[in-house]
Amino acid sequence: MNTEQVNKSIKQMRQMFGFFGILTSLGAILTLFSSFSDSSYLIGVVIEGALAACFWIAFKGLGDRNKTGLNFARVCSGIFILAFPILTIFGIIYLIKLSKTEMMEALGVE
Repeated sequence: MNTEQVNKSIKQMRQMFGFFGILTSLGAILTLFSSFSDSSYLIGVVIEGALAACFWIAFKGLGDRNKTGLNFARVCSGIFILAFPILTIFGIIYLIKLSKTEMMEALGVE
């Protein structure tokens, strides 16, 4: 991968993680409102909040190009593989890209 491809890959990952960060944040807020009438929704709020936090930390870390971004991008790619069957191919592609030497160097890992 050259520098342009690395930058494009990081930009694409940031877009996907940012988009799903927004979706899971909104889902957590809507579930929180539902939990006022039924306390069984509280677990859903916690899970969606954790997913949203993971997506946002990956988004920010990839933007800052640090090791935390790499680690959370791997976790989020794993979430794509396991939790979103439609996005399984994106998760696999992202994990392959994140394992390349050029990508790890761009994110500050030697």
